[in-house]
Amino acid sequence: MKSSDNWKPKITRDDYLRALALYTVAHEHYVQSVRFAEALNKIIMVSPEKYPGGHVDDAIYADEGGSVAIFDEALKREEIEVENAAS
Repeated sequence: MKSSDNWKPKITRDDYLRALALYTVAHEHYVQSVRFAEALNKIIMVSPEKYPGGHVDDAIYADEGGSVAIFDEALKREEIEVENAAS
């Protein structure tokens, strides 16, 4: 057996702390993202049976997401009509 077969990655304590900080922030971001998506689905009246997996959820997590046009297209796919404001 070659000694390279027993190789295991090692990181410094500083790298560990940086990685832990990123992990913590990523986890908190994910938790908040789920809460935001649930609130959004409640506002647009997407039933819990469709959550997750609706078109708006797909738009949130898509690489090209984040634009008004993508959001509007997702609403259209959900067949959600936006009423015009009163004149």
